[in-house]
Amino acid sequence: MSARRRRVTQLAAGGALCAGLVVACSSIGDPDVPFALEFTRLPWPAVVYGDTLRDSTGAVAPLSATVLNGAGDTLATAAPAYIALDSGLTVASSGVVTAPRWQETAPRVVAVLGRLQSRPLPLNITRRPDSVFAAASTPVTVEYDFPVSLASNTSAAVQVRIRSRQTIPNVTGDSVTRGWPVRFTLLYAPPRTVMDSVLVIGESGTTPTTVDTTDGSGLAGVRVRVVPQAGQTVGDSVVLQATATHRGAPLPGSPVRLVVRLRRATVTP
Repeated sequence: MSARRRRVTQLAAGGALCAGLVVACSSIGDPDVPFALEFTRLPWPAVVYGDTLRDSTGAVAPLSATVLNGAGDTLATAAPAYIALDSGLTVASSGVVTAPRWQETAPRVVAVLGRLQSRPLPLNITRRPDSVFAAASTPVTVEYDFPVSLASNTSAAVQVRIRSRQTIPNVTGDSVTRGWPVRFTLLYAPPRTVMDSVLVIGESGTTPTTVDTTDGSGLAGVRVRVVPQAGQTVGDSVVLQATATHRGAPLPGSPVRLVVRLRRATVTP
């Protein structure tokens, strides 16, 4: 059974489950009758003020939801409508989104089909990204320990900032781009004779990651976690690369080279 069919079967088993999942539900009926409405992803997490929502290539990208029947099959002919629940966004009948008005908090959009309504998804309205650069002028240092302590063997956030020259009428504040994806790539790690592993993780978690989105200060970042070989005392570095694009082209300053220096904190006799 596919994941989609299994999910719809679970929904059919208990209508109360609908409230906690990412689909809206209707009663099971004819195979041609919509039963579930999936709206879980946006083409891009932010739309530039005064522009249209686009995908990673820069192409205009309408919102898209999937309509399922009670058996978990896609109803290709069913066409949901899309509604902005908050000010700042305009959604055409085609699902194309524009941002004619500035909004500090991310407006929410939903997909609707008859009595079905999806969970709201937030869409940032942001300034046009114009450049990306390292947030700190000096490399981050990990003073790693052995035996391994995940807390001490994890770096501080390694960050970049995306700046904008776009001005917003009657809006003050730092000219940065929020809600914009940045991709982090591991370019160099010490050889296995020095480190058992080097892991790139999220800023606020332990899960390996390659993408982070900028926060309200225009910052995006990751952390580096190292597991040294027993008794290792040799200093070395980890090198990352951060890449950000706009309309399919690299931003000025991209890619950004980021260095994390490794240094043994204590030496066991």
